[in-house]
Amino acid sequence: MGTHHSRWHIGQRVTRLVVAATTFAAIGVQVVNVPPARAGTVTTTFKTSGESTFAVPATVTSITVDAIGAPGADFTSFILGGPEVVDASGGQGGEVKATLPVTPNSTLYVEVNTGGGAGHSARNNGHGGGSSDIRTCSTTEPSCPHLGAVDFNVTPHQYIDPRLVVAAGGGGGGLNGGGAGAGGGGTGGTGPGNGGNGGNGGGLNAAGSNGTASGGAGGSADTSGHPAGTSCGGGGGGGGGDTNTDAGGGPGASCAGAGGAGIGDIDGGGSSFGLGGSGGGSFGGGGGSGWAGGGGGASTNNSGELGGGGGGAGSSYAVNTATGVTMAGVAKTVAPSVTISYQADNDLAIGTRSDITVGSTSHDGAVVTFTSPTPTDEGSETLSVSCDHKSGDLFPIGTTTVTCTATDSDDINTSPSSSFNITVNDDDLTISAPPSDITVDSTGHDGAPVTFTAPTAADEGTETPSVNCDHNSGDTFPIGKTKVTCTASDGDDSNSPSNSFNVTVNDKDLTLPTPTDMTVDSTSHNGATVNYTTPTAGDEGTETPSVSCLPASGSTFAIGTTTVNCTATDSGDSNSPVSSSFHVTVRDNDLTISSPPDLTVPAAGPTGTAVPFTKPTAGDEGTETLSVNCDHNPGATFPIGTTKVTCTATDGDDTNSPSSSFNVTVVAPPSIAKAFGASQVSPGGTTTLTFTLTNPPANTVAENGVAFTDPLPAGLVVASGAPTSSCGGTVTATPGSSTVSLSGGSIAKASSCTIQVAVTATNGGVKNNVTGHVTSTNGGTGNSATATLASCTRTVSSPTATFTATGVTCVSNTTVNGTITVPAGATLVVTNSTVNGTVASNGASSLTICGSHITESLSVQHSTGPVLVGDGGNDESCAGNTIDGSVVLTANTANTELGGNHVSGTVTFQNNAGGASGTELSPEIEANTITSALSCSGNSPSPTNDGYHNTVPTRSGQCATPPI
Repeated sequence: MGTHHSRWHIGQRVTRLVVAATTFAAIGVQVVNVPPARAGTVTTTFKTSGESTFAVPATVTSITVDAIGAPGADFTSFILGGPEVVDASGGQGGEVKATLPVTPNSTLYVEVNTGGGAGHSARNNGHGGGSSDIRTCSTTEPSCPHLGAVDFNVTPHQYIDPRLVVAAGGGGGGLNGGGAGAGGGGTGGTGPGNGGNGGNGGGLNAAGSNGTASGGAGGSADTSGHPAGTSCGGGGGGGGGDTNTDAGGGPGASCAGAGGAGIGDIDGGGSSFGLGGSGGGSFGGGGGSGWAGGGGGASTNNSGELGGGGGGAGSSYAVNTATGVTMAGVAKTVAPSVTISYQADNDLAIGTRSDITVGSTSHDGAVVTFTSPTPTDEGSETLSVSCDHKSGDLFPIGTTTVTCTATDSDDINTSPSSSFNITVNDDDLTISAPPSDITVDSTGHDGAPVTFTAPTAADEGTETPSVNCDHNSGDTFPIGKTKVTCTASDGDDSNSPSNSFNVTVNDKDLTLPTPTDMTVDSTSHNGATVNYTTPTAGDEGTETPSVSCLPASGSTFAIGTTTVNCTATDSGDSNSPVSSSFHVTVRDNDLTISSPPDLTVPAAGPTGTAVPFTKPTAGDEGTETLSVNCDHNPGATFPIGTTKVTCTATDGDDTNSPSSSFNVTVVAPPSIAKAFGASQVSPGGTTTLTFTLTNPPANTVAENGVAFTDPLPAGLVVASGAPTSSCGGTVTATPGSSTVSLSGGSIAKASSCTIQVAVTATNGGVKNNVTGHVTSTNGGTGNSATATLASCTRTVSSPTATFTATGVTCVSNTTVNGTITVPAGATLVVTNSTVNGTVASNGASSLTICGSHITESLSVQHSTGPVLVGDGGNDESCAGNTIDGSVVLTANTANTELGGNHVSGTVTFQNNAGGASGTELSPEIEANTITSALSCSGNSPSPTNDGYHNTVPTRSGQCATPPI
């Protein structure tokens, strides 16, 4: 079989011990805890059928196990009406003794099983005996390896069978088979052996062979015998009967632990997990249980009612970590059991403590509290200490011995004890602390009478102790220091405690207190008149000491600090005269200045605004003219942001120059910009309209109360869905309405916020959307914003040739090879496209050209709606264009703008109008680069560049003065 190396160790898992029983009356017996055989040894014996547990004590690391297997059953028969007769004896059970290492606080499982069942038919064969085994895990645990399991993950392969100790069961007796072999000893400590072979059946009236008792390799089967059990299963079933057809059972089941089944209804052999096999066949004995089960007995091969061989014994076993292993058979009269012994704890000890001495508190003695001596032990159990006198008991006067004893549940030695003495003395007479030393001033030449409270005495008895002092309270004590000693006495106490204190009489009773220094403000250039209370002198006699001070109270004190000296005199005091002094300070710092409030004003322009303010007011006690100077003058121009203004007051006769400050915050108005999400939509189409409100970077405060109103142009309404806003306040955008507004908004310092609203074009046309001016409560009025949306009835988005615009024609991201003509009433929108030709418009409803290239000239005349050819300020999101020819913008009646373009020709800008409202009140020519002349005339009002200058070689007319 090879050497067994168990990968399971005691203490790593719960250990299980299984003990088999035969048909002894031991089935159902109890577990017996045997008293120690000797001091320090505890023995526990298990005999109960079924599983029991054994808890390893906390201090135990090794146990000695004596496991006994069950003997095989005798084969019996009886004559009808006669007594039962033993035909063949069963074999002895095995006994294994071993010492195993264990882990403290682990649990062992102990089980005692029965033998096998009866044989087949009414001829009662002897069954095999059950075995004893120790396991590292319970068979109820799913993770526990099965019997005979092998670890194939290592080379060479190793058994991981959980059993540690196995005491084999004996084989059962067979008819005429003679006695079966005794329980065989396996190769303990080196690995498992196979079970013993079953015996052959006897001939007619002739004895058959017994099963062998060997725990080594099993013999091979003959024509009527059957193989022994292996380490994975029980032996084969016994044969029997009248014919060869039912002679013998099959081999044991592989690694399943059960005995092998017999052929047909023939019973099987012994198992490998504790149960003995049933008697084999009609007459064969059952195999014993063990590491490997023994084979069942077989019948002969002859015809007729023939005898059966005895069953083979199981094999015993001990794990290779066990020491002191012995294996032997035991008398059949010995019942199966498991006895566990271990060395008990004997090192419980108790410490000592010092004696206690106290004074009595009454005639009965004194209540004494104490800490018991400390017990020690090597384990973690809770130790207890009991004393024959308790802490807090009343102890009599004299000496009492206290004895304390330690106990521990896991120690078997005599409980150790130690003693100490408590002595109560009768010396409890005490005297309280003396009064504090007393110091007084003399009341006359003889000193001064002094009263005091004498200390008190205390005693535990009913007597009243007395206290006597060598000077009485109320005596006149002479000038100087006198020691007073007080002594306590009591008739039943031997001690007389005493204490002392001092009485000192001073002859320095003339006193003059020091007044508190004074500080006043001057009332004139000469200072101030100061009145004060003259200090009063103190003395023990009846004389009235005199006190004089200079300068006197009511004098005029000059500005600055003056020392006032006071002197007291008394002819009856040796320390006369006594003096004290104090200071009078007259301050010339009454000049004051008020603190004006901070100012917040809106900016009048990009450079700030002129801010008038009233200077703070100065105050002084005199008639001098006071001056207040500020580092910024009222009416000065303050830049956008926060400016600190500091004002200082001065006066010719005051040393201080007080100042105060306030902040002037100039707030630039917020700005607004707007853009449509798409520049073009079809009639009925929806896009977003986004407003961006900005707090200028120069501002140092937030814009508050921000508001604007945006009247949408005809044909553009608010779409469904709530607007989104990061500007706070209230956004009003009712679906279907034509107004978007904000009130009460706010914009944090140096930041922007946005409002987004969905809008729908209800018809075709260019929707020129102009907001009202944005405002804030602290920044004033800002700009307005313009955005244009084309609602296209016709869209040209792929290359095409010359065409005439109809309705609202939108040309986007494409090329037109030829001329675009815009007749009266039509609208043209060209974005990001190239026109290889001219663009000519006369009487159009509206015309917009953004980000495009016109290779020839552009002519726009008599338009009734807005004309936008680029936007230099880009506040309308319309990029400038490149125009290779001349540009003529004439007699357009709505707002007209030419901005951000590069024109390679002349520009004629005549008789155009501005917008009726919003930001485009004047025609605009801004940020253009013109390579030839710019001529402007007849425009009303005159055109502007909106702050974005044009680059042009020559200007004439309205564009010359001032140059735009």
